[in-house]
Amino acid sequence: MRAIIGIAVAIVMALIANKKGFSWWLWILAGGIPGFIVLLCLPSVSTEGIDEETRIKRRRRGNTVGSVISVIAIILIIGFIAWVSSL
Repeated sequence: MRAIIGIAVAIVMALIANKKGFSWWLWILAGGIPGFIVLLCLPSVSTEGIDEETRIKRRRRGNTVGSVISVIAIILIIGFIAWVSSL
């Protein structure tokens, strides 16, 4: 059941990231619920009335945050698997 919830959260995060104008593949593994909360707090790239420079900065910041959170999540998963397999 946990795996199903995790997959559902990852898919929803990817869809929200894509809708906000970020790269979905950088957000798909972004740490579950904490990453989901961060994603919801980031300003959208696709907001009407913002200039191109602001749009680029928002996209870069959002993609950087997503990739950092995803890398941290992957490292934690690998560490957990290594820890469990050593028991």
